Amino acid sequence: MNPFFKRLLEHALFTFITLVIFFLCVMASIKAWDLFGDRPAYSPPNEDYEYFYTHDELANDLQLHSIQTESNTDQLTITGRVQNSSTNTWRGINLDVIYYVEEIEMGRCGYAGAEDLAPGKTYHFSSTCSIAANKLPSHFSYKVFFSGGQRLTPK
Repeated sequence: MNPFFKRLLEHALFTFITLVIFFLCVMASIKAWDLFGDRPAYSPPNEDYEYFYTHDELANDLQLHSIQTESNTDQLTITGRVQNSSTNTWRGINLDVIYYVEEIEMGRCGYAGAEDLAPGKTYHFSSTCSIAANKLPSHFSYKVFFSGGQRLTPK
């Protein structure tokens, strides 16, 4: 047999075997997907969370208390308490702090609380802003407000 045709036949056979193996792998993957694809990897909890993104929506259930600047810190640090006055648990409460000099917004910083806040409970927050506390002008002010959170609603 001619060496050219012999190599051509070997390459054709190799290509055919490779395609058959590839086809079998694809079919096995499809079968595995059919068997296991509809099953969730975990059992979802028996609860849902509603997401809120504005201060007014969160302020219906949560209150801010004792907000103040901390002294003896290098950077501006604002502390306070968040109290849950609702009958629902809250999670992932985000706070934003805007600081002003003579009514002009100079910057923002935030706080993200990942813990669960049960009904009637309070937790303390501390937000550090990237401005030197010893260089604050006398006309300095700030505003703390809610910027997001999740309310647990049982099914």
